[in-house]
Amino acid sequence: MRKLSLLLLSTLIFSLLNVLSAQTEDSKSALTWRWTWNNFQYPITDDLNSRDYTTGMELAYGRYLNRWFNLSIPLKMGKADLPINEQGAIEENQLIGSIDALLHFNPIKTGSLVQPYLLGGAGVMLELENDAKANPEIPLGIGLNLRLAKGIYASAETQYRIDFNDNRDQLMHALGLKFDIGKGKDKEEIADADNDGIPDDEDQCPTQAGSAALFGCPDADGDGISDKLDQCPNEKGLAELGGCPDTDGDKIPDHLDECPTIAGPADNNGCPNEDQDGDGIKDADDLCPTVPGTAGTNGCPDLDGD
Repeated sequence: MRKLSLLLLSTLIFSLLNVLSAQTEDSKSALTWRWTWNNFQYPITDDLNSRDYTTGMELAYGRYLNRWFNLSIPLKMGKADLPINEQGAIEENQLIGSIDALLHFNPIKTGSLVQPYLLGGAGVMLELENDAKANPEIPLGIGLNLRLAKGIYASAETQYRIDFNDNRDQLMHALGLKFDIGKGKDKEEIADADNDGIPDDEDQCPTQAGSAALFGCPDADGDGISDKLDQCPNEKGLAELGGCPDTDGDKIPDHLDECPTIAGPADNNGCPNEDQDGDGIKDADDLCPTVPGTAGTNGCPDLDGD
C-alpha cells in the first residue's frame, strides 16, 4: 500500500509540474515557511483542546498557474500524538512527515494586499517511527496571505486532512512567511530594441522604429512602402515604381525621366515624340524643330540641294 501511494502521488506531482512548465515557464514562484500545529484527537473526540496539538515545520514551493489557480508542493515534518484507538490511547511524540500536491483557488487577484484562498489536493503522510508507514490523504482547507512588503507575505492556513487509515484524520493549522522568488515576464520586459511596441522576434527592422503595418520598419516619406524596400526612401512615390515619384504620370520614375514634367514614352527616355515642323524628325533630334528639313541635315532645310 505504501509503495502504491507513493507511486500515485509521484505521478500526480510529475504530471502537474509538466503541465506547469509547459504553460507558465515565465510565471512567478514562491517559497513559504510555516510553523505547523497538528491535532489528531479532535476528529475522534470532537473536543478542541490546545493540549492535543503538537508542532512541526513546513516548507512549500508555490507556482502561479493563472489568474485563478496556484500550485503548491508542501513538505512537512513534525511530532504527533498518534491515536491507537478511539478510547483515547495514544503514541506520544511520534515523528511524522508529509508531502502534498495542492491547488489554491484565488478569488482575489494574486498580488493584492489581502489574498484569501481555498485549497484541495492529494498527499501522503509518513509515520517515520512506524516502519515509514504511508497514509494517503486528501487535504482540504482555507488560507490567507497578507502582504507585508514587496514580495513578502504573512501566511496562515488551516487544513482538515482526510486520511484513508483509521484514526489518522487530523486538523492542522500553520503560520509563517511567504516569499516571492521569481518574476513573470511583463509586457515592458519583452525585447523591443527600437521601442516601437513590436517585439524584436516579430520586427523586420528591430533596430529602427517603425509601424505595425510595415512589420516594424520605418517609412520616412510616408508612401506606405518601408524604407528598406523603397528605391526613393525620401520621396513619396508609387509602389509599382519601387516607391519613386512620377510627376508627369508616364510610368517612368522622375529620376530616370529626362522630361520629368512632360509625359513621354520609355523609348524616348520619358520625353514626348513631338515633331512641330512635320519633317519626320523628332524635335529632340531636330536642330531646326520649327522648319522642315532632312535627316541628312539634322532636321534643317537644304536650301542649295547639295
